[in-house]
Amino acid sequence: MSNHTALLFYSDSFLFDTDTVVIESEEDDLGPYVATQATVFYPGGGGQEPDKGVLVTPDDETHPILQAIWTGGEMRHYTDTLLGRKDAVRIQIDAEHRHRNEKLHTGGHLLASLVFEKLQWPLRPVKGFHYQQGAYVEFEPTAQGPEPDTILLDQALTEAIRQQLPVESFTVTTPEDPRYRAAFKPEGFIPPENQPLRLVKIGSYMACPCGGTHLHHTGELSWLRVRHIKHKKGRIRISYEAG
Repeated sequence: MSNHTALLFYSDSFLFDTDTVVIESEEDDLGPYVATQATVFYPGGGGQEPDKGVLVTPDDETHPILQAIWTGGEMRHYTDTLLGRKDAVRIQIDAEHRHRNEKLHTGGHLLASLVFEKLQWPLRPVKGFHYQQGAYVEFEPTAQGPEPDTILLDQALTEAIRQQLPVESFTVTTPEDPRYRAAFKPEGFIPPENQPLRLVKIGSYMACPCGGTHLHHTGELSWLRVRHIKHKKGRIRISYEAG
């Protein structure tokens, strides 16, 4: 058995539980952890908060997953117990929490694409924060121009939901891949080491590097709207909410 965890949330972000086996269970500076052959638990990163979930043993003992860290090709689920190698275990996540995160993450990508490509305002997206506590996309002005128009942006968001634009994700093996070279990348972006180089694309808009979870199409958003727009240290932050 290879000490490598299959990241099932990349192939199916609507898979909320899986039966798997333990490949390693030890204790490090962060506490006891259980690494498994497969997982549905997204550890967080890329502007998206981590999943909430539990490990369930065959005798129905439930152990909360306190955090998860991807390291050395395996996902370590930090919990309150150690298990034996090859033990059976079930990983379950909070489906509602995941789905809210998917809506916010997809919504953030869509908002950035509409501002930069459809509306063509002189704003370049530089940061996305898709947490439930207050999601926003931050832009850097590239030229003098009028203030972003909340009404126009809300109309564009509503139309993109109506169009049910497909959300695609794919992995490239090298930064020399033409799909990666054509993708939108924040200035100074460095491809991650020892992780898949994954791109996400909405409709005909430019793909961008992203390791998070997403909806299948924009029509799975019930609504997406701007909360407020403010200037912050020479940048423009557009806060939004999704449901």
